[in-house]
Amino acid sequence: MSPAPTPSTGATPSTGATPSAGATPTTGAGTSTGTGASTGTGASTGTGASTGTGASTGTGTSTGAGTSTGTGTSTGSTPAGESRTALLVVAHPRTDSLTAELARQAQVRLESSGFTVDVLDLYREDFDPRLGPEDEPDWADRDKTYSAEVHAHMRRVEAAEVMVMVFPLWWFGPPAILKGWIDRVWNHGFAYGRSRPRLAGKRMFWLTAVSYTEADFTSLGWDRTVTHVLRTGISEYCGIADAAVHFLHDSLNADESAVKSAAGALEEFLA
Repeated sequence: MSPAPTPSTGATPSTGATPSAGATPTTGAGTSTGTGASTGTGASTGTGASTGTGASTGTGTSTGAGTSTGTGTSTGSTPAGESRTALLVVAHPRTDSLTAELARQAQVRLESSGFTVDVLDLYREDFDPRLGPEDEPDWADRDKTYSAEVHAHMRRVEAAEVMVMVFPLWWFGPPAILKGWIDRVWNHGFAYGRSRPRLAGKRMFWLTAVSYTEADFTSLGWDRTVTHVLRTGISEYCGIADAAVHFLHDSLNADESAVKSAAGALEEFLA
């Protein structure tokens, strides 16, 4: 039997995603990290929705097209003649995963919408998610100079009009490498801590693959919990009002139609 969800207790108040009061509970009933497209929580919830390792990467049938929740409205188009940049952040260790395919489809949709796409594959770029003293927030100095690596990533965030995060949901939260990227890069004085948020006016789309069926995920309330953490706790907290979260459910059985549906949800968000 999988363990019952328990709050995460390992986070420190040095993250850019939430105030310095502590960590958000990214909990779950198990993880899927096996040879297949390890795109979900891989959990048995007590309701009989057991997943496990190994995944279908294009076979089987999808039980749902996924759901999106979002708030805010577009802040306007980029003036004519100016380049539109989208930052596509990918967090999965394998290039043949469902997450990687979702990212490829997202890139196609972004480019067809007129964006120049900056692909940030955290694993391929060997990003270190560990936050050291050089990147720890100084609550008395919002203009602290962080590490060169962090400032380089901050410039990529600043350059983007739209940001798209593509990742599997592990333990009901982002993978450690993506959480660490937010901890280090979305830092005090940059992503939050100013009266006028520096990221205000940007748009953000969270695309995550979940092993649960939509019915199980929704009945357990995880759709509301995860959406609240990502959209309210990170995007809106950092001044990004136009943000949406889309879940691709039953990821271990996801087929081509499910991938296309997720890409369609992004296209609808961009419209």
